[in-house]
Amino acid sequence: DEAIVDMMPDRLLNSKFKREVDLGSPTIPDFGISKVFYQGDQKNMMHKCESCGAYTCLVDEWPNCVKYKKTGDKFVPYFACIKCKKPINNLTGEFVAKHPDRDRSSYHVPHLITPNCELPLVMERWEQAQEDMSKMGTFYNSILGLPYIAAEDRLMDTDVFACCGNDV
Repeated sequence: DEAIVDMMPDRLLNSKFKREVDLGSPTIPDFGISKVFYQGDQKNMMHKCESCGAYTCLVDEWPNCVKYKKTGDKFVPYFACIKCKKPINNLTGEFVAKHPDRDRSSYHVPHLITPNCELPLVMERWEQAQEDMSKMGTFYNSILGLPYIAAEDRLMDTDVFACCGNDV
């Protein structure tokens, strides 16, 4: 609710710390926590490959950062360096700002970099979303931590002008 967000600075007037922290899962682009994140310096976790030294951002490289290795009679997914395809650890890395000159700090913390990320389950959900596009928004919001609007649901200028009549 934007009205509550606008009241937050007033609520901090009596605080010794006066620190505002915005947390949430994005839904649609340029709204809510997505808007707050994009106004900040946009820090993303970068994972350095121990084999070749290249950096990979799992979300920016999704799904190309996932490879499979054969273990027994199964293929098991793993996070891979985007350059050399060797395994990388999703829990180690450093946050790097896309816009370090901005005053406000903002962090992107997708499910992919959390200790409880089970990549086989994530890949199962990804495959389900590929088959049923109605699940894609939930995948983007909950797993990748990104805002999402399906292409067919996006409002275009032509849609707005079509509703205006001949007076415009």
